[in-house]
Amino acid sequence: MNRRTFLTLGGTSLFGLTWLDLLRAQQATSNPPPRARQMICVWLAGGPNHRDSFDPKPDAPAEFRGSYRTIRTNVPGIQVSELLPRLAANADKYTIIRSATTGDGRADHNKDSNYWLTANRRRVPQTPKYPTYGSVMARMRPGPSGVPNFVVLGSGSDYLVDSYLGSAYAPLVFSQQQAQAMRSMLSVPQVRLSQFQREGDLVRAFNEQRAALDRVEPILEGRDRLQQQAFDMLRSARVAQALDLSRENSRNLERYGASNTNRGRGGRGFCESVIIARRLIEIGVPFVHVEFGGWDAHDNNDAVMSDKFPSVDMAVAALLEDLHQSGLLRTTIVALLGEMGRTPWPQGGGGRGSDHWPTQFVVLAGGGFRGGAVVGATDYRAAEITDRRYSVESFARTVYTQLGINPDHELMTTDGRPLKIVTQDAPLIREALA
Repeated sequence: MNRRTFLTLGGTSLFGLTWLDLLRAQQATSNPPPRARQMICVWLAGGPNHRDSFDPKPDAPAEFRGSYRTIRTNVPGIQVSELLPRLAANADKYTIIRSATTGDGRADHNKDSNYWLTANRRRVPQTPKYPTYGSVMARMRPGPSGVPNFVVLGSGSDYLVDSYLGSAYAPLVFSQQQAQAMRSMLSVPQVRLSQFQREGDLVRAFNEQRAALDRVEPILEGRDRLQQQAFDMLRSARVAQALDLSRENSRNLERYGASNTNRGRGGRGFCESVIIARRLIEIGVPFVHVEFGGWDAHDNNDAVMSDKFPSVDMAVAALLEDLHQSGLLRTTIVALLGEMGRTPWPQGGGGRGSDHWPTQFVVLAGGGFRGGAVVGATDYRAAEITDRRYSVESFARTVYTQLGINPDHELMTTDGRPLKIVTQDAPLIREALA
């Protein structure tokens, strides 16, 4: 077929379908079958020390061994740091990737946070603002009506909120104070639901008059989507209940580290957020991002790790136990990672600190990932990768595939450019899959 014939046929229909419709249908069927429907990303901003957590080196010389003992897990042959006793007892529920890396000789906060959470390197200003996993989920795998598609608990950094998909797929960001305020607003309606429904219908009818114009501008369309989402949430008791920690019994609060006894730096607030994340998953929210910052241990590595890892240990272990008990772990991915590792030798802080390092751990559970497994290895210092080196793109492509999203699917930017979800090719981490 020559170009002229192709263009002619492209504007006609075949049994009511244009060629563009057929191509779109073909692309839609190219997505892999999903093993997972939801995801929680526990993001340890600042970079936790991999040697002092999931990649201990008990046989290394003293200067590389670190300050913490190595303990056995409930899976023979797998060991972790003594800072993680509860997660050690649940090692049969997750895979540890010890050979994850950004590939850089020197890690950088802003660059690597954006890279890990979008799976694409951004070279400002030449490349667009790539969407994070939550925004892609909101676009490709939206949840049921009445609940948000993408929720951030903690700091809503720019790279989580702002992307080329526009505001329609941005997250709802809740700090602890905002969550409490939202719970109050949803729990005590200011107007009767019947009246609110009528007002919502009136606004919707007005918006329909300009819908044809708004659809050509994604930002305006996004505003309409957010309006509708707000109406749906205000009518939904499920969101209010998910945010209401008074519904958790005292034993559960203790298990998650969300009781008054946890007085670590931000630890209790983080543990409360993990409970809320579980409750949001239970009502059908597709993607929840939980942020726990402050891991930058330049001055005193041991002080930061011993202060913060106990909260991670309690909260994430309890999360895995509860999702497993309810059956939701089969269809929910839980990812635990930070933007980097730390130097496996003292650096800074008068010999007590640790600097940025590109080698790091990633923990993956549920959603078709294996339990009780370790992928990759580092040398005796936990410095260089010696087996099965995996990039950020491999992590992303594996996660998207489990979620039933083709990482090569093209999304349109707000200025009309088609871009693959993950722009660079990379192998899947098949050793981590069940």
